[in-house]
Amino acid sequence: MKLLHIALASTLALLIGVSVASAQKGRGDDQGLSRTGYVAQIKQIEGTLERIKIGPCAHTTGRAENGVHLFVRAENGTLMNWHLGPDFAVLPLLDDLEAGATVQAKAFQTEKVAQRQYIVKTLSFGATEIILRDGALKPMWSTRGQGRMARYNARN
Repeated sequence: MKLLHIALASTLALLIGVSVASAQKGRGDDQGLSRTGYVAQIKQIEGTLERIKIGPCAHTTGRAENGVHLFVRAENGTLMNWHLGPDFAVLPLLDDLEAGATVQAKAFQTEKVAQRQYIVKTLSFGATEIILRDGALKPMWSTRGQGRMARYNARN
């Protein structure tokens, strides 16, 4: 009987550990840039949208399984990968965006992303401007920013 209790307790502990581990879908650092005090060098970048990719991102710190990436061709021919954010927060904002569109972004890089990859702070196309991160680089879809993102989406 004692052995059965130990086996049940061990199994329960294992299941709890697995469920907690699988809840964190991100593959990047344990905390986001806004909590580290990181000072980003914001750049204005632009190009022509080639495609939108939705899938896992090796650089996320959040719980989202899939992120949204724009593959954008710069005027000089360079292909860039723009990291926008999790699909649940970003995709609804991109309904009017299609391949061939001219897109602009205020974006930054970290040492964690490759040379032609950027993390987007604001995205513009046509008459649309989408604010994805605040001045401290806190994502607008984060717990503190959800209300701000909802108010912004309601205006646009």
